[in-house]
Amino acid sequence: EMPEAMSALEKSLRTGDFLLSGRNAHTIKGVAGNIGGEALREAALQFERAAKDGDTKLLHALRERVHAEYCALKDEIERMLRTLRSPE
Repeated sequence: EMPEAMSALEKSLRTGDFLLSGRNAHTIKGVAGNIGGEALREAALQFERAAKDGDTKLLHALRERVHAEYCALKDEIERMLRTLRSPE
């Protein structure tokens, strides 16, 4: 679900659909919160608020932060999965 939400966030921001961008950020916030991705949850929350305000400049800056936090969380999950799969 998260890769699709990230892709949808990017697309909605590119097209200037801030309402949809906020909804996508809300989805990302929820998923991140459910899996313990607090930094991503917080970034998505800030993005969601900026989308409601229509703050284009802030949205583009926060998009970078959301993307960076998503990549960091994804890398951590992949690292944990490799650790679980590797024989001891």
